[in-house]
Order: sequence, then C-alpha cells, then structure tokens
Amino acid sequence: MLEGRLVPTGIGHDSTSLHGQAFLQDERTLMCVEGPALTERWRIEQRSDASFVIPSGKGAVIIEQPERGISSVRRVDGAGAPMWSVENLELFVAPNRAPTGAGVLPPLHGTSDLIVVRYDGWMGSVSLADGKLLWSRDGGLQEVMAIDASESTVLVSGIVSSLESPKSLVCLFDRKTGERLSELELADDQVRWLRAAGPGTVLFGSIRGIGRWDAFGPLRGIVWQSTAARVRATTDCQVLGPVCVTTDTGDRTVPTDWITGRVQGDRFSIPRGGQLREPLRRWFRSGELLITWNTEGVSMFGLDGVLRGLSALHGDRLVDGIVPQSRALVVIEQLGRAAAMRAVGGGGTTQVLLHQLGWSEGGRLLGPAFEVDFVQGKLDRASAIDGWLLLGGPQSTVAVSLPKVPVDTRQ
Repeated sequence: MLEGRLVPTGIGHDSTSLHGQAFLQDERTLMCVEGPALTERWRIEQRSDASFVIPSGKGAVIIEQPERGISSVRRVDGAGAPMWSVENLELFVAPNRAPTGAGVLPPLHGTSDLIVVRYDGWMGSVSLADGKLLWSRDGGLQEVMAIDASESTVLVSGIVSSLESPKSLVCLFDRKTGERLSELELADDQVRWLRAAGPGTVLFGSIRGIGRWDAFGPLRGIVWQSTAARVRATTDCQVLGPVCVTTDTGDRTVPTDWITGRVQGDRFSIPRGGQLREPLRRWFRSGELLITWNTEGVSMFGLDGVLRGLSALHGDRLVDGIVPQSRALVVIEQLGRAAAMRAVGGGGTTQVLLHQLGWSEGGRLLGPAFEVDFVQGKLDRASAIDGWLLLGGPQSTVAVSLPKVPVDTRQ
C-alpha cells in the first residue's frame, strides 16, 4: 500500500503510462516513486491538488489547475528541487487583464512549451526550460469555447461580438510565434470541441454535427461536414490514426473516417453472436490496433475496422479499466455492483480481478486471473510501471506485482 492518490501523468484522465515514474499526492505533499522497488525519489510540499504531472527529463512539470481557482505551474529537477514556477498563468500571459480563468495545453512530443488560453481570448506560450514567456497575444475572441494544439499550431474556437449578431470562429495560430495563420467562420453554430488531425487539418464538433477544415493546401476550406444524427451534439473526440471517435452526452461513441467524413456504421462492429449489449465506450490506439472496451468486455480492431480479437465477460462482473504493458493489456475487472462491496472490519472492500491479454494473440488470456482486495472501494485510475500495476483510490494506492509476460517466439 502506498500513501496518497495516484496523479494523472497527462491532461484529463489519461493516466495509463509505460514510463518508470508514478506520482502520488495527499493533502500536503506530492511524491515521485520509480523503479522496480517503487523507491521514493522525492517528496515536496503541495499547495493544492495537482491536475496532472508531466515527466520532463529526470524531473517533472507540475500543473495545478483547480476547477475554480488560479492555474499555476512549476518545474522540479530529479531531486524535487524547484527550478522555476509561475503562480498565476492567466495573469502571466495577460498582466493587465482581469482574471477570467484559463485552459492549459501540455507539451507534445517535439515541443518544449505550455500553451495557456484565457477564456477572454488572450493566450501565450511558456517555456519549459526556464518558465519565461515566449509570446503573448490577444486571439481576437470575446469568449473561448474550445482549444487544442499540435506540434506546430494552436487551435482556438469562440465567439466574436458584432453589430449584427455574434459570430462563431475557429482560429489557427503558429505555436512558436503566436501568429494568427487562418480562421473559419461558422454562422449560428458554436463549436464544442477541436482536434488537430494533421498539419493545418482541424476537426470540429458542434450541436449540428462534425466537420473537417483544412487551413492550407489544395483542399483549403471545409472539406466535409456531417449532420448525421449519430454525430450531432457531440462533447468530445479522439483522433486515432485515420479514425476519429466522437462521444455524445450519453457517453456513446461513434467512429468516423476523418479523411472522408464517412461514419463507420459497417466497420468497427462485432459480429452477431459476439455482440455486446452495451455500446463501446472507451478507445485508445496502440500501433496498428485500436482497443475499445465497455463494462462487458474488450475488443481489438485493426485500423481498417476489422475485428482482430474479442474478450467478453460473463456473470456479475464489469470492466473498470485497461492499462497497457509492453507485451500485454492488463484488464481490471470489478465484481458487479450487487456483489462488489462486502463488509470487512466495518469498512468496504472491492474485489478486483486482473487479467493479462496478449497483444499478438487477438486478446487471448495469457494466464489465470488473480484477485486483489481493493480496500479503497472506488477505483479512480490505474497505471503500470516497471512490472507493477498501481490501483489508485481516493486516499491511497495499491501496488500489485504483475506476472512477467512470456516473449512470443513464434515466427
């Protein structure tokens, strides 16, 4: 048992990672553990909960972004010693503006900065090397609705007031300089999410549907726009190779070929007889495979939409998460709600079952499941490091030693 809650190592709830560090926090401290012995590398005082931590070299960049509060960032070295900090990111990028709140976009592979976008349209870039402001500018929007970034661009959508009526704009900025490169006006339609799909290629979702905008190149302009019932009023999107998977307010997902705009109704489906009753809800990509799961089971598809493997559960059990290893997937199951909680010494213990599924075996089980008593009751997130599976609860984290996955020697 490790003290403290498991902190995500990326923005949002993406906490499945293959690196050799994990970060845990309690009410007053943030701790880094690493290596096969889960040794404590450093521990520092924490003023508020960390929204996410980004490993950077031997140190880390710590983002504190309360739902309602001041966003801050600091960087520490491999011993936990402070390197630099910014106490108020939204005032840092716009010193003379009243606070409005801000969104923070973390660095991507090949970048070395944080992008900060205030809700009043001001934005800036902060260097990870020394915490200095690289650039700052007014993005020209009165109310920001959605943000995203690629290695070379920053995407911002929002509202611009005018004498006639408010306009909805999607704007594209140069990540290195802040220069405004292009914009797209969408009349009477508010963009809820943006995703960078390629250099100058932007996917967007609104109440009316989803679309693709190319800011540059031979297809410059809106390449396609779909108002199919299944993609209206979507709330989020993942770009997974040539597929974008949108999510609606009911947590249902729909895969779409973002190159053509064709909703994939006939692809990414489970043959009759293997059909799961519940819609597929969670997706991620690993190489040439798309892994998707719901509480009933796990499916593996190729990028062409063909089913490569299926692992369904039976009885009063449900899938609660998946964590990738280098040669396997760890599937975390909890007993169903009716049987999950049993009294132990006046407290509640959740019985958790762990399975390892082979990547190259179409999701075949690599061995028997093993059971863990998870005393935290509610599983918040999980992560795998150096042969350990960390199961994070509201107050502490359970470390489970995973069996070694045998190397597949078949030709």
